[in-house]
Amino acid sequence: MIKKELENVIRTRANSTDVAQLREIVMSPDFRFVNSASVSVEPKQEAEQMKIHYDSVLNSGFENWGFESTIEKLSISQSENIQFIGFKGAGYSAKLYFEGIPEKVIGVIVTRRPSVSPAIDQSGKAL
Repeated sequence: MIKKELENVIRTRANSTDVAQLREIVMSPDFRFVNSASVSVEPKQEAEQMKIHYDSVLNSGFENWGFESTIEKLSISQSENIQFIGFKGAGYSAKLYFEGIPEKVIGVIVTRRPSVSPAIDQSGKAL
């Protein structure tokens, strides 16, 4: 997926309440994809992992949206072709989940830290 494709998906398929925030991320000068290609996931397992991540986000007080509806959709999905693409920008981190093709959006999760995350070294430790 390229940035232009993501912009089109957001404009045409994302929930209208998410569009302005997602557009802010994509149009940000520091926009970047987290993964170079979409990642396939098993939906029920991903829903369980997202519940753990959501608890952590809530406990940390991060700004967030989209978790509950996306977790619900993943937990009931029967599809064997669920994928996501991760991206960052404007201080936000986001994952766009879709079924097979990006135009079939099933959910979006977004978090924003109250402060910029620390730089890390190659081993993953904060500098």
